[in-house]
Amino acid sequence: MKLDRTLIDKDGIPTREEIRAYHEKNDITTAESLYDPETASDIKTRLFTKARNYMRDAWLAEMKRLGGKGSFTNFTGNYPPMLLAVTDENLIAGKVSDIMQNEEEIAMYIDVGLNILKEPIMTALTAYSSSKGKYLENLTDDEVHTVVDKIATEFLMKMTSILMDAQKVPELIKTSKEISDSEDFDESVIENYSKMDHDKAWNHTRSSVGEILSTDELTDDPESEFEPTVNALDNTESGEEAMLNEIAKGEQKELIKKFLKTLHKIDRKIFILRELGFVEDEIACYVDLSSHSSVSKRLSKIRVKYDEFMKKYNGA
Repeated sequence: MKLDRTLIDKDGIPTREEIRAYHEKNDITTAESLYDPETASDIKTRLFTKARNYMRDAWLAEMKRLGGKGSFTNFTGNYPPMLLAVTDENLIAGKVSDIMQNEEEIAMYIDVGLNILKEPIMTALTAYSSSKGKYLENLTDDEVHTVVDKIATEFLMKMTSILMDAQKVPELIKTSKEISDSEDFDESVIENYSKMDHDKAWNHTRSSVGEILSTDELTDDPESEFEPTVNALDNTESGEEAMLNEIAKGEQKELIKKFLKTLHKIDRKIFILRELGFVEDEIACYVDLSSHSSVSKRLSKIRVKYDEFMKKYNGA
């Protein structure tokens, strides 16, 4: 695909609105990178790989801030955010590796970059020299490089944020979560919770902690499907009892009640919410944990405790 050059050849930094308008007219996922692994030299391959890794780190960090997973470990190249990220990486890293083999272009872009970042670099250098009790002119080359690298990294993160906003990545993440496809997920990943959430949503599976609840014990009538609210599971026994009625019946319910008594209050909520169908991000918000990964770690420990509890209960 041949991209529209109106934005690429623009003098100066384009605005957020200009970038968004550009992406609405150009489908960059079909564009070809300047880097061709079949013909690239070893030097260009190293440059491309390094630039791509920088871009990947920035993209993932920003994606996590926007509500995504912050990792592509669970996904395949068919996952829309990953497809877009890879395209961005290849296009930008391809251009960077091309520039880095042309001395004239290197000099030009360094001048442009230093001009753009002159004020924040000088502010950062002044603050650093003051913190070290030095005059600005007495800073070593290593110290200057460290400060400049930090400002450059912050600039990369800022520009990545603008790019992803222009590409409507927040909307893409939301839509990809709501309308997922089995081909989005990497089958080889053990305990792929993203895929578990997808399977649960499309196959109406109620349990994601493990084979804890018998399907015979669960309500199959879609009309009776319970939609809990954050107010339903409070700190009272009656609130917990109401939730238990939704995930188990009879002897199974009594067994789970005994198991819950072995858990910390937060873990009890995590266990019940997971059985009710909440995904990890939602659970993290409700129990006030920092991230879905914190919930994942607790779920893993809960699963081990449950297995030990069942072995003891069954006299194994």
